Amino acid sequence: MIGISPTRPPILVALAAALVMAFAPAPRTHAQETSVRPGINDPYRDPDVDEWVDRLEAEDRVIFEYRHAIVAALALEPGMEVADVGAGTGFLTLMMARVVGPEGRIYAVDVVPEFLDHVTKGAAAAGLANVATVLGDQRSTRLEPLSVDLILVSDTYHHFEFPRHTLASLHAALRDDGRMVVVDFERVEGVSPPFAIEHVRAGRGTVTDEIKNAGFDLLREIPLMEHEGQYYLEFGKR
Repeated sequence: MIGISPTRPPILVALAAALVMAFAPAPRTHAQETSVRPGINDPYRDPDVDEWVDRLEAEDRVIFEYRHAIVAALALEPGMEVADVGAGTGFLTLMMARVVGPEGRIYAVDVVPEFLDHVTKGAAAAGLANVATVLGDQRSTRLEPLSVDLILVSDTYHHFEFPRHTLASLHAALRDDGRMVVVDFERVEGVSPPFAIEHVRAGRGTVTDEIKNAGFDLLREIPLMEHEGQYYLEFGKR
């Protein structure tokens, strides 16, 4: 570091400060984050939406089977504004839209335009005017700052290619007293099925740590689908 004495001429003081700034290491930012799972979302490019409806809304899919219990656990109230991040075919989006009522709003967020078109058509067919769609990308949900009371991330966290970036956008979108619920797969070697080991990047502990590091506090865990190999975590914005 360049020392500055009280007797040094002002022009040298300014020059010294400029040199310190010029050669100081650049602060680390989210721009330096690399993908944690390159290609994880490639299967959703140019999707056959009807085929994905059959897969995502299959009766033997845990999230679909427990959809009513999940929505009930969210403790939604009329008038709330909620983001369904990774909305997919939108079955949870439409269920939540009915609960929050016409005074509330549900934002269906996804990186797949075809899914969002499907959600829009489904909302119109159901007579729900309180559903809006938001096309995100691999680094941001593109939700407006302080725009939602609650965020649901259901079977989607393991699809975040750039979790620090995406979590930053979620933190910014959530109001100060807001909550975020994450539902995802357990990943335990020797216990979880091969699908979870191969497809899911990280287990509950790592996911929890990443979310805490992004400015959230863990509020509670609900053993809603524990015997099905999935967890339900609720976080508050710090």
